[in-house]
Amino acid sequence: TRARDDARAQLERVKRITGELVFRYGDTVTHLPGGLKAQEALLRDTAAALEPALRGAPDDVDLAATMASVHGRLAEILGNTTLAAPERAADARAAVAQALELAERAWPHCRADWRFASWHVRVLIVHSQLLRAEQRLAQAAAALHKAAERAAAALALQQGAEGRMYLGVGVANAHLNLAQLHDHANLPSLHE
Repeated sequence: TRARDDARAQLERVKRITGELVFRYGDTVTHLPGGLKAQEALLRDTAAALEPALRGAPDDVDLAATMASVHGRLAEILGNTTLAAPERAADARAAVAQALELAERAWPHCRADWRFASWHVRVLIVHSQLLRAEQRLAQAAAALHKAAERAAAALALQQGAEGRMYLGVGVANAHLNLAQLHDHANLPSLHE
């Protein structure tokens, strides 16, 4: 019907704009004074604006993937081990939980989308860092193994150079974090 088609077209435009605004232009403000705070506000506002659409279309895996990436970027800002304040760890854990729940729903259908897959891998790495900070080293290792597996699975589906590059970096980051989890002089590690 015409109303349903119009609603779908509108939702597609919103998803496209969200992708451009949050992931293409949003990262640009990170390096400006106050950029992280501005990006966090942008991500929170975007998530709040998309939440009703997701509730109205719970089976829309592309929208779930978009929301997973929005929450994933927010988790990365809040859970960044060098930039984020330790008192924000609870906010970071909440953003990680939302991103992972949505990503699991979208993964079977969207794993070939390198943008989604690379954000999913980044969230799994942030998740492992938060677990490590809580001394939950076995769970941190499991998150990193999953990140490496997901990055490799998505990489195998890529034809384009850009997607292969981003996912190759994801594989490398997961393995680097796993190596550091096994033995690190200044952080909790499995080798202790």
